[in-house]
Amino acid sequence: MSLWKNSNNGDNSVSSHMHPKRLVIDANILIRAVLGSRVRNLIERHCDTVSFYVAEANAEEAEFYLANVLAAKHRLDDVLWRSVFVDVMNTVQIIADDILISLEGKAKARIASRDINDWPAVAASSGGGLSLHGLG
Repeated sequence: MSLWKNSNNGDNSVSSHMHPKRLVIDANILIRAVLGSRVRNLIERHCDTVSFYVAEANAEEAEFYLANVLAAKHRLDDVLWRSVFVDVMNTVQIIADDILISLEGKAKARIASRDINDWPAVAASSGGGLSLHGLG
């Protein structure tokens, strides 16, 4: 049983459930939501009024890092962290990589002075090629 309301009803398409407020989260935020309570509580508290998005690549990065680095480092129970991860992912809407790929160059240019590998979140936050303001 999920701890949260499922804001996307299992449909991870970008237009499945819209709120006036939209927020793109990245792999680091997903990891913090799984490992701690502050971010998870913020997402849970606002999931009825905010549409949360994550780039597919960022979701995969978070899951990989949790499974291959953090679970052992923090001695996390595999079933428990995966259950929390699934709950968080049921609250966000995934923006598919094939949607974001057209924005890769612009996103990498915007983030070049920082971590260029964060381009999927930058692309998603710039609208994911979909004009998030006009989705419906």
